[in-house]
Amino acid sequence: MNEKDFLKILNQLKSNLKCPLCAKSYNEGDIKFMGNFLKTHILELHCKSCDLNVIATVILNPTKHKYELTKTDFQRLGNMREITADEIIGLHEFLKNFDGDFKSRLS
Repeated sequence: MNEKDFLKILNQLKSNLKCPLCAKSYNEGDIKFMGNFLKTHILELHCKSCDLNVIATVILNPTKHKYELTKTDFQRLGNMREITADEIIGLHEFLKNFDGDFKSRLS
């Protein structure tokens, strides 16, 4: 799937996308496609209302022909706790020295 096709799907979903801080809807110009790898797409969402920038990862299921999230999906995601600054720092420290070998980390 190329950027153009992905943005068409995103355009259908954008009415459900809301800023996690102020709950305002995003306009098309507020959503920037950053890139993709395999079936994972990276977006930057900028809320003009509260000036919050959010990086979102979108993974599309290639076996389905419809790409829709329900209101329940968005409510569930909206009820998740915020990531703390300490968690971000911890992730940064981990990734700084991570060699990509998940198998050795799991054993």
